Amino acid sequence: MKTKKIMQHLIGKTYEEVVPLLVVQSGEGDCCGWSAYDVEDFVKPLEFSSSAKLVDVVEIDYSDDYSSRVVVNFLFDIGEKSGVILGYDLRAGSGSGWSYGAYCQLLLGDEEVSCANW
Repeated sequence: MKTKKIMQHLIGKTYEEVVPLLVVQSGEGDCCGWSAYDVEDFVKPLEFSSSAKLVDVVEIDYSDDYSSRVVVNFLFDIGEKSGVILGYDLRAGSGSGWSYGAYCQLLLGDEEVSCANW
């Protein structure tokens, strides 16, 4: 597992300035490739979520010899609630373990935030 801070130029932006620009693109490549993703948004249901301020973006790489998995956590502060997470779990791999070009990519507009590829 590798952890690093990314997209630090977004710090201070609001939830409404960041989230509408986030898009996931994926492809399964050839043969037995696969890709998948999940999104957990703990910010949106909260009151005043639109004005939540981004305080950090952390990428955690769980990739191993059989697949690629990257989790990107956007941490927001909403008044007294700090560290509220919007998380993207990106995964790609193949049934055989061979690389066939599968990918799952998180974009902010045209800018790549992170990518799981196999």
